[in-house]
Amino acid sequence: MYVKLTVHGEIVGGTVLQQVFIVEYVVAHQMCDDCHRSEAQNFWRASVQVRQKAENKKTFYYLEQLILKHKAHENTLGIKPIHGRFI
Repeated sequence: MYVKLTVHGEIVGGTVLQQVFIVEYVVAHQMCDDCHRSEAQNFWRASVQVRQKAENKKTFYYLEQLILKHKAHENTLGIKPIHGRFI
C-alpha cells in the first residue's frame, strides 16, 4: 500500500515550504479480519491521534475523504473529535 504524504512548514519571513513523500506500507503474515478477531478474542485495540494546529482544516477534510474512499471506516470502532486539547 502506498500513501502520498505532503508536509508543509513555515520558515522565516512567512515562506511556506512543501515536500511530498511516497510512503510504502508492507503488511506481512496477515490473517483475514474474522480469523484475527477470533484469535485475539476481541481484546486488542489501536488508537490513532491526528493533530493539526492551524486555522485551516482542509487537511482533516482531505484525510476524511481518503478514509471514506478506501473504506477504512468500515472496521473502525469509533472516531471522536476533541477540539482545543493539546497534551
